Order: sequence, then C-alpha cells, then structure tokens
Amino acid sequence: MGTFTTWSLDGAPAEGPPPELSPELAAACAAVGRDVLRTAGGRLPAGVDWVLAEDDVYGTTLLGWRAADGPLFARSLPVAAGDAELACFVAELVQDHLAGYTFTQWPSCPGHAHLLRPAAGDAGGCWWVCPGSGRRVAAVGGLGPCGGPPAGRQA
Repeated sequence: MGTFTTWSLDGAPAEGPPPELSPELAAACAAVGRDVLRTAGGRLPAGVDWVLAEDDVYGTTLLGWRAADGPLFARSLPVAAGDAELACFVAELVQDHLAGYTFTQWPSCPGHAHLLRPAAGDAGGCWWVCPGSGRRVAAVGGLGPCGGPPAGRQA
C-alpha cells in the first residue's frame, strides 16, 4: 500500500493535500474527526491519524486510519459521491470500524439505547439522525461532548 498522505483526525495535511484528496473529502474527514474526538477520543489508540493511500494491487484510493503501530482500517472511496454522500460515507466508515474492531458503540443517540446514523439531508449536508424518531440530532461535525449538539445550539 503506497501512502499519499496522513493528517490529524480534525485537521488537514500539513504539507497541503495531494490531488487524490479532494477538498470535499478533507472537509468530511475533519468533520467526522471532530465528532470522534469530542465524543469518543479517550477510547482511541494513541496517535490515530487519517491516511490516504493507494492499493498497490487494485489501484484504488483508500481512506482509513493508522496508529503508531500501523494501519487500523482502510476502505476504497466512492468515485462519484457528492459532498453529503461523502460525509456520510466517512461517518459510516468510522462508525463501522469503532463498532466492529474496537467494540465502541459510536455515536450514541442522546436519551436512547441505540446509535445515531448518518444520513444525507434533503437540503444537503450529512446529519446524525435518531433511527427511532428520524429527528436530526446534529450535523456531522457538530456533535457535542455528550452526543447531541453542543450546548446552546439546536440541530
């Protein structure tokens, strides 16, 4: 696997993004990274970063996480996703990894026993939605420390 770049969960590549990292993908990663750090940061391995790489066998561009001791996960990117779909893809990717490999249920729906799910909104954007009521809890990137929107902000 050839690495294009790595960057912090809530930031952007320090050396500037390579052509393979679109501004939309960088923004989606930063938004999801902010949510993870605010709500589950203490449950992550030390030194987790985003990684953008190329699969040497199939030539697909992969997005994933790596820690100090190596890769944690990677999945091929959807080629023709719009902004909202890309943000939802990144949110689902992280949610699947946390649930399946670190056994962290993330993000929890405030006041319920189930998880929020990412969903593209009718007017654009990706939202964390309560699967029981269909209510938008917060925009992806806008979760507060307890899983809802930050204090004083309404979804």
